[in-house]
Parts: sequence; C-alpha cells; structure tokens
Amino acid sequence: MRKLFLMLFVPTILFGESIEPPLDFSRKTKPQISQEIRDQWMDGEEALKQEAVRNQKIFARHQFPLGWALLILASALLIWFLISSRKVITSKIKQRFFPPPTPTEIAQKRLQELDRVSNLKERYRLLGLTIRESLKDRYDIPADVQTKEEVLDELKDQREDYQEVFDAVESAEFQNKTPSEKHFQDLKKRMNQLLK
Repeated sequence: MRKLFLMLFVPTILFGESIEPPLDFSRKTKPQISQEIRDQWMDGEEALKQEAVRNQKIFARHQFPLGWALLILASALLIWFLISSRKVITSKIKQRFFPPPTPTEIAQKRLQELDRVSNLKERYRLLGLTIRESLKDRYDIPADVQTKEEVLDELKDQREDYQEVFDAVESAEFQNKTPSEKHFQDLKKRMNQLLK
C-alpha cells in the first residue's frame, strides 16, 4: 500500500505546481493604465472622436433612406386605393372604351331576336314590350306601366306612327285576331324606321 501511495503521489508532489494563496477579490484594485493608452483605445478624447466617426459611418451604411420609405408608403397607398376602388375604376374603363348600348341599339337587337320565336301571337306580345321599353328608355316616359292611350298622349308628334303598331299588337294579343306573318314583318320594319 505504501508503494502504491508513493507511486501515485510522489510524482505529483515533485513535478506538480506550487500552491499559491487564494486571490482576494474583495479589494477592488484598478489596473494602472497610462494616459496615452487611454487616449488611443479607451475613453480619451481622441478615442471618443474616432468612435463617433465610426458610429456615423455605420449609421449611414445601415440607415433606411427617407426616399425609399416614402416610395414604399406611396406604393402601398396606391395598391390599397386600386384594390378598394376597383369596381368603380373598371366600370369607368368599360364606359369609356366599351360604352353601353344605346336604347335604340337594344330595341333593334330585340326586334331581330323576335324572328326566333315560333308563335306569332308571342311575337306580337314581345313586339309590344319592346316598343314600350324603347319608349321608356328613349323619352323617359313610364310606357311600361301606362295604357296605350296614355303612351300615345305623351307621344304627341309621333302619335300616328305608333298608333298602328299599338293597334296591331293589341288586336293580336287581346282580340284573338292573328295577323299574318307579312303584316308582322311590315310592322317590324316600320319599328326599325321609327327607332332610327
């Protein structure tokens, strides 16, 4: 056992470091640094100037330019405005470049579509509706809810022109008199001329 003790601890004692007393950290000793070193590296006047210059360069390098900030803000506002008012803008574009059809164009298109209807009485009924709607759109009279006489009274100058059309529509619709196909085509041509 003694040999083991000697083998383990003798080399440590012989070749080991000497034990020093523990350091006392309770005393606050300040290291002594020369004024020249302080001026160059720490809080001297020259060091503070160099630090200020270095900080300004760093700030300038990382600063967000005001112009870019305003550009991003303006872009965001423009996008928000376009999104919020897209219906108004698209309707104005459609009105400017694709104007809505005039009441005359609408009535003429409806008159052309009347030939697709096979029943002649139905054609006369649709002709009467087309006439009333075109008068309503064209002259701002409530022709769709007025009687034939009230509509004709409002059309003082063109009373005779529309009288024949209204009479033919009324006779086909209410009196069970079905005029001929030729008569219908003549009325349709007459309506096309009146609408121009």
